[in-house]
Amino acid sequence: MICKNLPALLSLYFLSVLTVTAAGAGLPPITADTSRQTHVKTTTAGHLPVIKNFEGDAFLSVQKVMGKYLLEIPDNILGRDILVVSRLAQTSASVRESDGFAGDLIGQAVVRFQKGPDNRIFMNSLNFQTYNRDSTSALYKAVQRANIEPIEAAFPNLNPGTEQKTSKIDLTEYISGDNNIFFFESNQAKQRYRLGQFSAERSYTKDVRGFQNHLEIITLKTYALLPAERKSEAALSAGFATVTLNTSLLLLPEKGMDIRRADARIGYFTTSFTDFDSNPQDVKNLQVINRWKLEPKAEDLSRYRKGELVEPKKPIIIYIDPATPQKWVQYLIAGINDWESAFEQAGFKNAIAGRIAPDAARDSSWSLEDAAHSSLVYKPSDRENAEGLYISDPRSGEILESHINWYHNIMKMVHDWYMIQAGGVDSAAQRTVLDDRVMGELLRYVAAHEVGHVLGLRHNFGASATVPVEKLRDKAWVETHGHTPSIMDYARFNYVAQPEDHIDKSGIFPRIGVYDKWAIEFGYRYTGDLDSADAREKIKMIAKRSSISNGLWYGRQNSQDDPRSQSEDLGDDPMVADTYGIKNLKRIVLQLPKWTASDDDGYYGLKSMYGKLSTQFGLYMAHATKFIGGVYESPKNSGDTAYVYNFVPKEKQLEALDFLDRQLFNTPTWLLNPQILRNTGSSGFQVIYTWQDLTLSNLLYSRVFNNLMAFEASDPIKAYTPSAFLTDLHNRIFREVRLNQPIDSYRRNLQKLYIARLADFITRYHPLNPKKSPFFAGTIDPYCTDALSLVKQELRDVRSMISRSKITSGGTAAHLRDLSERISQALKNQ
Repeated sequence: MICKNLPALLSLYFLSVLTVTAAGAGLPPITADTSRQTHVKTTTAGHLPVIKNFEGDAFLSVQKVMGKYLLEIPDNILGRDILVVSRLAQTSASVRESDGFAGDLIGQAVVRFQKGPDNRIFMNSLNFQTYNRDSTSALYKAVQRANIEPIEAAFPNLNPGTEQKTSKIDLTEYISGDNNIFFFESNQAKQRYRLGQFSAERSYTKDVRGFQNHLEIITLKTYALLPAERKSEAALSAGFATVTLNTSLLLLPEKGMDIRRADARIGYFTTSFTDFDSNPQDVKNLQVINRWKLEPKAEDLSRYRKGELVEPKKPIIIYIDPATPQKWVQYLIAGINDWESAFEQAGFKNAIAGRIAPDAARDSSWSLEDAAHSSLVYKPSDRENAEGLYISDPRSGEILESHINWYHNIMKMVHDWYMIQAGGVDSAAQRTVLDDRVMGELLRYVAAHEVGHVLGLRHNFGASATVPVEKLRDKAWVETHGHTPSIMDYARFNYVAQPEDHIDKSGIFPRIGVYDKWAIEFGYRYTGDLDSADAREKIKMIAKRSSISNGLWYGRQNSQDDPRSQSEDLGDDPMVADTYGIKNLKRIVLQLPKWTASDDDGYYGLKSMYGKLSTQFGLYMAHATKFIGGVYESPKNSGDTAYVYNFVPKEKQLEALDFLDRQLFNTPTWLLNPQILRNTGSSGFQVIYTWQDLTLSNLLYSRVFNNLMAFEASDPIKAYTPSAFLTDLHNRIFREVRLNQPIDSYRRNLQKLYIARLADFITRYHPLNPKKSPFFAGTIDPYCTDALSLVKQELRDVRSMISRSKITSGGTAAHLRDLSERISQALKNQ
């Protein structure tokens, strides 16, 4: 998914935005999908009219009699697992904040209908967190006894007698009311949309439709509307809100898809089980990857085994919302189809396709919310985002359907990305309104990224770190290979390229790369006809190809310490790469007034884009900051000779500190463009202050000190010690004081911020601080380590240095006296 870059996120090491796909490939023609034809009929069963059924046998038939909905359940469906998926179908502005659009998921469950005593039908909800497949073992029986399935609802069986082959229940009251199985899964889910108490008299069932393997229930629900500032049941009502909900009951396969165990070297979303099978002397948390079920047709199996490309039994089809502006449809379809090359590496051709959704004239029963098919849903929102979401079988990880949320204002985000990151090298990016072709290609790469998520792939924040920086300026190389091996990285555009490199869009846009193809091969290479041990070995051999040198390397999105696994970075040396990036920003800032000129919005566009440029600069500072106290994390399997965790070498940490000194501590006056500042009201003083403050806050952070102390403890000779780090930081920040030179206002701010962050460190972890964060057994409390001792000594050293200053008048002298007093007060509070 995409999220907007905000300065506040930088203090958390910048959880930011996504990447892109290849440009330039020929776009497919737009064709209507005719593969799915739904035939609807009206029949009678005795005197009861069946309202809507799929042609053939529906797994659950529905009859409507005098306003009541009767559900007929064949005996062969009793005991079967049924997935329940609930989505918003229609909403209003009153329930929306950041979300609340048609297609949003509001609930998911698995249920099972079973016969109970007294001629009743029970609906049980199921939980698959425990894993034990051997139904003959005593342990299996113990697991079952410890995990009884709750009965969520009970219905009288309207088809009594053992001679009946079906059961019949009255579903009317259950679907007309409010419950957490068919509708919102919790009160918290309702409150997300400001919905409170259910109003039965303002609600009704609109339709129930039966199909071959799924049932669709469409209901209109009204709730008390909670005030925006108080989302709780205790809040006073602010009126009422009405929504339309779509509930899909999808029949799951009798036997779940064969599981594929996760491998830490390849980034897939997973389903977890508590596994009682794999080790009789232990209990394991089994992680299986989430993926679609792709398998060859029986008649093609031998050809598949010989290495020929074959079509799968059931390809992955993603439909484009008919509400999507027509001029973008071909690009979104192209972004979906870009994954065909990845599936070819897994042995399949025509495995995935984007298609236009049927309109009401061709298929009146087709719905975006229907869980029987996958869609890209266009949302008329000012949210700058897109999200690739899916529903999977909790028993096996099989992906059953996907919904890509496509927010209209994603166009604003990709425009801003492209201008700020590529504006220095591509004239097409230097416009307030991009050419439709350029915008189409931008949307195409976002679509391809989101499709990667619905195929099961996680972000790979480490992919771009496998590329040597100078290759990013090599026209022939980068146009052939792309600037990152994975479209699942947050690497976006090649900001390293310089104007003199003459690199075209194929070397600027990301594309589906070698990592993506390898990951799809790992997840989708068919092994179903092999013995389970042979199948696992075959998949392990694919995973063993992992290496930084070949681009087949995965870096976790939530890796807190590895500076190679970062968002928005490029190349194997961010300090070098970001120096090139800053060169481009210096060019762009001079041209922003011209590029954003508009007759109808004053300087709004200029102010907005200057803010985006400033944020991009802040990202570069964050990249360097993460190297200090950093730990490389390289996932490996047991038996590999190399270590999984290695401290960032001292030389690399010093390189990062020098980068920060050169680009930020020494005031970046190039950001202080008077034409921009005086026409927009932006404060250059505030801009510099913001990034200095965030950077120092991240440097003087307990985790950084803990890692530096761990490095010193493990290897005192090679380590970059916390004492050396503070000395080096001190010498760079107080350069003028040591040399008895005047200090300008920007540098005075930097020094005040440094002292303030050190003082904060002391008070934050003091035992008497009522706001002190709790520390638990096994965690490190900085108050009980050398970190606090070193911080206090650094404050004393600064005060001692100030006392030797020969500057006794003017703003510099006042500043130094103030610093000395602040230090004394901070130490006194101890």
